[in-house]
Amino acid sequence: MNTANETERYHARSETFAERLRQEIAAGKYPTDRFLPSVRQISHDQNLAPQTILRALKQLESEGLIAAKPRQGFRVLMQNSSNRTNFAGVPQRSNQPNLTGPLAYIVKVEASGEWSRRQQIILETLQACAAKRGWSVLGVPANNQSPSVVAEQLQRAHAFGAVLDSFDLLYVAEIRRAGIPAILFDVWTEYLDSDSISRDEFHGGHLAAEYLIQRGHREIHWFGALKQNPNAATRFGGAIAAMISAGLEFPVARPVHVDSENGAQHAHELLDRLARMNGPVAVLALWRDLAVMLARAARERGMVLGRDLDLVGWCMEEELASGYEALCPDILAQSATVVWGARPVIEAALDRLHARRDPAVFHPIRIQLPMSIRPPGKLALHS
Repeated sequence: MNTANETERYHARSETFAERLRQEIAAGKYPTDRFLPSVRQISHDQNLAPQTILRALKQLESEGLIAAKPRQGFRVLMQNSSNRTNFAGVPQRSNQPNLTGPLAYIVKVEASGEWSRRQQIILETLQACAAKRGWSVLGVPANNQSPSVVAEQLQRAHAFGAVLDSFDLLYVAEIRRAGIPAILFDVWTEYLDSDSISRDEFHGGHLAAEYLIQRGHREIHWFGALKQNPNAATRFGGAIAAMISAGLEFPVARPVHVDSENGAQHAHELLDRLARMNGPVAVLALWRDLAVMLARAARERGMVLGRDLDLVGWCMEEELASGYEALCPDILAQSATVVWGARPVIEAALDRLHARRDPAVFHPIRIQLPMSIRPPGKLALHS
């Protein structure tokens, strides 16, 4: 048996089926939000090996057309209708004559190839917002792909713009060299010379500290990243500004720098130190996962959130129930949370991309959207 020829035939069969499925999704055979038949069912119906079907489905998932759901299958994310197609065979709407390809959403996914819940929410929201403008979205997982390879992929797709989610600036530079407008989503850097659309990190940190000050705290502890993290530094700066405005002399007591890898260990270390203090303690943990780790550590020690530990966390609004509360059921009921919505940030990014279609618009801008704080047990948001 010629292994090379067999591999080529396997890839050809997979690509042929992927193309057929793209057209069926575009034609509406599988409506948005519906699940495709199981791999076993498709394999039987098409007389193809399950591995061939799965490879084709993974390809369509990387293009942002479908998403894998554990124990449920592959769900259709969007469909388009038009007589014009991009390189992947996905039809484009005809009401945008100046756009010949999709908008790219570039993200680094988990090592396993799975998209995180946050990334899925952002992709689905981006697709929904873009569809209203007549645009399609191409999801591009950049794992194990160099910046130049990603830029070449966008050029082949005739992408008219790229949204990069919390990304390496080398990718931004390479995409710009390819002549494709790029916008950083939810991240910024002091050295940035490209557009950036994000939540107002300074405002979020200010709201968090202000909430604790209004509850009578005069010493606030920091639990989170600080080193080489511009978002963290800006949140920290907002917290310090709130404390200075309140006339407090020593803003943010002894910050603890942690990350998600050692967060649980540092949570217990911080609580060991705080146990020597009298009365309730106040802590800013302005990352979703770190806030959850600290809340869990406190619960393991018999501490009550809101009584023994006044915690302010941080979470995307669309992920409050599916991620934040699911990981620690009592955190929303007993702690405040700084929240931000993905949709307003995405809409602002799309507005900017639309403006960048004008050749006269070339100067980079940075747009920041205000955040809100969600008090314990409250559904209403307060800016």
